[in-house]
Amino acid sequence: METTHQFELKGHLTSEYVPEIKQQINQCLKLHSQVLVCLKQIEKSDLAGFNALVSLYISAKRQNKNLAYTNIYDTDIKKHISNTSLYDVFS
Repeated sequence: METTHQFELKGHLTSEYVPEIKQQINQCLKLHSQVLVCLKQIEKSDLAGFNALVSLYISAKRQNKNLAYTNIYDTDIKKHISNTSLYDVFS
């Protein structure tokens, strides 16, 4: 039984950081079948950052991996979740 790998994003979840964030989380998914990403330390986000989280989630599912997000305090991310009704991705 594999344990869940925990990963914490900090700072900005914006378009300029999306490639680096995607690379880091994809690397975790290569090594672990379950990854839990904490978003507590996100200071700023934009739509590109939100879309990256959704894209990573879909990619993980296609690989039969579990990717989950926790501690979502950023108001922009919450707004995007509400606007898109993607509650299942971020629960």
